[in-house]
Amino acid sequence: MLRRWPGRGIAICLGALSLTVLGAETARAQPAPPPAPAPRGVTLEEALAYARAHQPLIRSARARLLARQQEARIPRAQWLPQLGATAQILYGTANNTTASYLNVPEVDLPRIGAARSVGTSAGVNLAPQASTLVAASLGQEVYDFGRFAAQAALADSLVDAAVADADAVALDIEVGVEESFGAVLSAHQVLAAAAEAERRALTHRDFAAAGVRSGLRPPIDLTRAAADVAAAAVRRVRAQSAL
Repeated sequence: MLRRWPGRGIAICLGALSLTVLGAETARAQPAPPPAPAPRGVTLEEALAYARAHQPLIRSARARLLARQQEARIPRAQWLPQLGATAQILYGTANNTTASYLNVPEVDLPRIGAARSVGTSAGVNLAPQASTLVAASLGQEVYDFGRFAAQAALADSLVDAAVADADAVALDIEVGVEESFGAVLSAHQVLAAAAEAERRALTHRDFAAAGVRSGLRPPIDLTRAAADVAAAAVRRVRAQSAL
């Protein structure tokens, strides 16, 4: 069996109304967001300078050029003197063998000494002995049969290619900026021309309306002038939207 509770229904309605009023007051209490600042006009030189400094394509091209320039220094660095040093101590069996040492690329080591053969009544003595080594070397390239020069020429060619790529990217960006700048200026001129055409159309409509009221011109002239005003307004709106 269902029962109705009119009192509760009224309470619920009053609660919903109070929440609605509270929400409206809260919305009115919140401050309005500040208006967005108007965009600042820039010159063509400023636009080009900003593009050269912040355009990702130009920055990546400059980074590639810098990498090629640093790589071009590597072949020429092979002509510089090279200094190497090593200190080693090895402990192991060394009976009638050359002294043991580890090869180090920076130090050119020839054969170093030998351990004397020690014999005993039981045969060969295999007792471990220590082997020490301290060495330093200084090398200077004198003649390379043209290998370093060829590597340097190759690196220089890669640098020239990177310079050309960076110049091409910069020219493309500058052309795009100049085209955009010219397009904006043209859009402003088109909007100004459309607004002026609308103003002239309004003047002609008022002139036609005065002629119709005085009976000097037929009503069709006013209708035609009003149509011209509407067409001019459409062209102005299109120019403004394009801008």
